[in-house]
Amino acid sequence: MNKLSIEQDPEIRTNKTFMMGFFFILGVSSLSGWNAILTGMNFFEKKFIGMKSSFFLPIPNYIGLCLFGIMMPKLSGYLSVQFRIAGGLLFLSIFIVLLPIIAELIPNREGFNLDLVVSIFLGISTCLVRSSSTGLASMYGSEYVAIFFVGNGFSGIFLCIFRFISLVAIDSSKAGLSILITLSFSAFLNFIAIAMFFIFKTTPQYKRGEIIRKQNQLSIIDVDTNDNSQSLLSRQNKINQMGFLKTFWWINKIAFPIPLLVLILYCQTYMMFPGIALKKQFDASFRDWGVAIILLCFNCGDTLGRTFGGTRFYSQTCLIIFVIFRMIQFYPFILIADNILKDDIMAYINFIFICLYPWIYHNWIDVTRTLKNE
Repeated sequence: MNKLSIEQDPEIRTNKTFMMGFFFILGVSSLSGWNAILTGMNFFEKKFIGMKSSFFLPIPNYIGLCLFGIMMPKLSGYLSVQFRIAGGLLFLSIFIVLLPIIAELIPNREGFNLDLVVSIFLGISTCLVRSSSTGLASMYGSEYVAIFFVGNGFSGIFLCIFRFISLVAIDSSKAGLSILITLSFSAFLNFIAIAMFFIFKTTPQYKRGEIIRKQNQLSIIDVDTNDNSQSLLSRQNKINQMGFLKTFWWINKIAFPIPLLVLILYCQTYMMFPGIALKKQFDASFRDWGVAIILLCFNCGDTLGRTFGGTRFYSQTCLIIFVIFRMIQFYPFILIADNILKDDIMAYINFIFICLYPWIYHNWIDVTRTLKNE
């Protein structure tokens, strides 16, 4: 059964709007842990004085996300989709709320170490939700993957907007309450995503997807193809027989230079953000607002990149040029951090343009086509 046969079912077509909304909300929720760390960064800096929160706090999140991601192909065979998505979102909500509570109640080295541990579990929960959600979306076609990634971008925008509201509504002396309410809003969106997941489980789309998944024994399936189930299963068996290292080499050989570009883009982003980016100096009375504006600019650029990436109006050469251009942007980032470039507007514009990198992710669609022909 393929995407074409699914889309031709009248009963299933009527649920397409719900599906788009579901994967959008899933995209918003799947990055709630990462955005919680970013949104609360200025608060954590105030509580954990001298501990360089903006540099160290995101690191355990990266470690949990990446290391657990390596194990996901094996774990997906033991953990149900319901546990990985609904359970992962529940864990995310708990750890998101724990972050500011620990900082408020234990504003010392012990509290900082506890938040580092929470950051690891945020990364693990994020990996559970994101990898499984991307796989689920890919079963129904690239348009659902695209809307999922757009939701990733809007995740930060929604949280920034709610942060602005809390800054207006709550006195600056109650910083802990302000950030707790902001992050609780993020957890609330996660519960909406959980509810939508259980509604989605009752739809014909999900039931058809379960049949396909069981037939092919795949945790992540791209059914945007006319291949039959047997050919999908044969390709998966080929991958299973090769083992991890041979599979890694095979995919990179076919997809090159996309995996290398993705690696470089991640390195570029995390070299500058959030540690260096949030070193921009503001007046003390404007610091909370300034950091929130920086994050909003970052997320606007991120969302634009994810949205325009779906248009695929670029070439591979364009992507390589874009990666090189981002290297040049390191210079203004450093000038901003050293307070040499003091113009706020120029700084905000720089934050928008540095985040257009998700264009490259959508080139994986072309890579998928190549893999199908192998």
